[in-house]
Amino acid sequence: EEGALFGKILIPSVEIDAPLIYGDDIKNMKKGVEVYSGTYLPGQGRTVLMGAHVTTHFRTLEQVQAGAEIEVRTNYGVYTYVVTGTQIARYDDTSAYDLTRREENLILYACHRITGVGATPYRVFVYADYVSGPQIVS
Repeated sequence: EEGALFGKILIPSVEIDAPLIYGDDIKNMKKGVEVYSGTYLPGQGRTVLMGAHVTTHFRTLEQVQAGAEIEVRTNYGVYTYVVTGTQIARYDDTSAYDLTRREENLILYACHRITGVGATPYRVFVYADYVSGPQIVS
């Protein structure tokens, strides 16, 4: 349900170890990495979109490199993904993410760190392919 803690995300190469929260709400981002409720959960075989603040849980996200391993531990299984690339794009650039893919993949995002004060319209996107983990049969 919205706001539920259901696991954690680990990206050892950039020292990310953060709680995983279901639902996209500003309160959830304060608690951890949120799974956007308009997408899927790990194991459902589709796009999983996760976001967090660049000043807290995803402060090192921009440093992740292709080939890095991402582990998502949920209360129903452990999932492994491998980073395939990154991109900087405007928050409203819908070409930066494909929520219609028919194979499991993971997209992480956070504000793009720039100099200055206030919010930025740019986001860093990290793309990763599914490697392993239990599949949910619906």
